Amino acid sequence: MFKRYLPYIAALVTVTMWASAYPFARYALSVYTPRGLILARFLVATATLLVVNIIASKGKPRLPDRVDVPWFIMSGFLGIFVYTWLFHEGLERVDAGVASFIMAFNPVIVMVLSVLVLKEPIRRRGVIGFVISMAGLVLVTLTQAEGFEINPGVFFLFIAACVIATYPILQRRLLRKYSPIQTASYCIAAGTAFMIAFAGDTIDGLLASNLGVHLMVLYLGAFPAALGFFLWGYALSKIDNTLRITNFLYLMPFIASLSAFVVLGEVITLMELLGGTIIILGMLVANGRARRSA
Repeated sequence: MFKRYLPYIAALVTVTMWASAYPFARYALSVYTPRGLILARFLVATATLLVVNIIASKGKPRLPDRVDVPWFIMSGFLGIFVYTWLFHEGLERVDAGVASFIMAFNPVIVMVLSVLVLKEPIRRRGVIGFVISMAGLVLVTLTQAEGFEINPGVFFLFIAACVIATYPILQRRLLRKYSPIQTASYCIAAGTAFMIAFAGDTIDGLLASNLGVHLMVLYLGAFPAALGFFLWGYALSKIDNTLRITNFLYLMPFIASLSAFVVLGEVITLMELLGGTIIILGMLVANGRARRSA
């Protein structure tokens, strides 16, 4: 009976770790550049997952078949490299709590991609929910405006939310053939390979960091990145309906806002909270019928 709920527990643990990454990464960005931090994080993540993969396979890890290599590269490029870079660029400019509300738009994008790529039928509730969430996103965006200038970090984060929505779609194909640990290992290794060009920024950040920042980078790499992507893949591999897993992302803004308050002392304004609540309301409306018909 308990085993039945393991994928949902894995998704909940993943979302909690990903939410904790917002304040910790923002703190580390006081020393690192966004490019330097993502390479530092994912070098740790790659090493962690490859070691676990070797141990789990008793020293004989299964390598990707040649036909699947492009899928691993595409998943790593979009879901790891492009997403993480955009996310950190946005997080450098936007408070951690506000960033989490913008990223909460992700399940709506997943729903749209499920319609376009997986050919799931589009529903009226989905369209209404999309419009409601867009209104909330606009409100959050306006809270980040100074005069007539919109904070560019908002756009970085919105594009990041769109890009990471491709990850579970791509993962579906790989998880039919490979285990969650193999999928996470090779996707993250592929994404990290694209980050090597940022080695100079990483070395500068490493030399300028104190022990506290070093520990944060190790945590960000080993837990939200390595363990998080592994558990997310495990949850996706056990549950056929993608939205049942991505719906856990609804919890992220509130966990991230609480973490940002505790770690950084950030306080969410009433307008930011209202905009974030509207985004989540839109997602609940959009996915309501999908949950009942699954």
